[in-house]
Amino acid sequence: MKFLIGKKDIENILDLANEVVLRKSINPVLSNILLETYDGVLKVTATDSELTFIAKIEANIIEDGDVCVINSTLRELVKAIQADEIIFEKIDSILKIYSENGNFKANLKTFSTSEFPTIETEELENAPTFAIKGFIFKDMITKNIPFAAKDEVRYNFISVFIEKDGLELRTISSDTRRLALAKTFVEGQTSDFSILIPLKTAKLLKSMLKDSDLEIKLLNKRVGFIQDNITVISNQIEGDFPNYKAAIPQETEYNIIVNKLELENGMKILNPFFTTENQKINFIIKNGAIKIVTDETEMGEGEYSISTDYDGNNIEISFNYNFIKDIITTIDEDNIMIKIKSNEKPVIFKGKESDNYLFVTVPSIRSR
Repeated sequence: MKFLIGKKDIENILDLANEVVLRKSINPVLSNILLETYDGVLKVTATDSELTFIAKIEANIIEDGDVCVINSTLRELVKAIQADEIIFEKIDSILKIYSENGNFKANLKTFSTSEFPTIETEELENAPTFAIKGFIFKDMITKNIPFAAKDEVRYNFISVFIEKDGLELRTISSDTRRLALAKTFVEGQTSDFSILIPLKTAKLLKSMLKDSDLEIKLLNKRVGFIQDNITVISNQIEGDFPNYKAAIPQETEYNIIVNKLELENGMKILNPFFTTENQKINFIIKNGAIKIVTDETEMGEGEYSISTDYDGNNIEISFNYNFIKDIITTIDEDNIMIKIKSNEKPVIFKGKESDNYLFVTVPSIRSR
């Protein structure tokens, strides 16, 4: 095996593979990637047995072959090499890496390629396929990722739920205390479907997706994502996603518009008053203003006022500071609409102009 490839070309692929391989595993081969050369391309495969990443890159193939090598070491070396092109050559059980000018050379020990898991891809060819622009789907799951559970006992919350219902595609995530919903209109090219993908898969898709078309392949217990030269195959999470519609208030009493930048600035100013033990932030909403007030701690307390055109009844409601910070960061519009039923019911946050994205969080117990 011997090939020459541009540094930037392989560096990007190794970065993506790094999001898949396992750092620690009882099966050490899952820390490796498989490199194969044939028909003028380099094929790179990484898997953790539940999520698989496959990329095909054009390269100057001098000799066909394959090699299994630790991704983290290879990635670190490639990033450090000061050369536009890099030569890879396998001799016996060693992968030699060097630059044409001879300034750099390294020898990496390899694993037997026979130990690398076999990846079944035949099912992809005839599977029902749904297509969407990559940049649209990337924007949707980017909104979901911060709101999925990170260490929830119920694995189906460490996920993103994808649902096609008629002419609408939705992606939803929740950690039981907050929820993010993204939606877009699509053509009725396939039957309705719903799938639940691991959060790790969603994060990989966020990193790899570009503007071009994305094919979503609906497999039996798995799902495939194909864009350009990259294929991702992920296990679906077994079990049902909770009834997210029941968590979204259908009617609200108060709609408050607030400038995102002003709210963001107020949160930053009050940030020093929040600790691991104290995460509560209080909103006191009166005619023409929202006063953001912290609880009193050993460091003291703070407040920040923001103007608004609200002229309804006075409202006092409390939230988790980090929940609100995530929502503000995720909303793209200049003005945020806060839709409140009562100070004890879930609250909706969304951009003023668009209904394509909304975020729900439960209030905290009021302190005043």
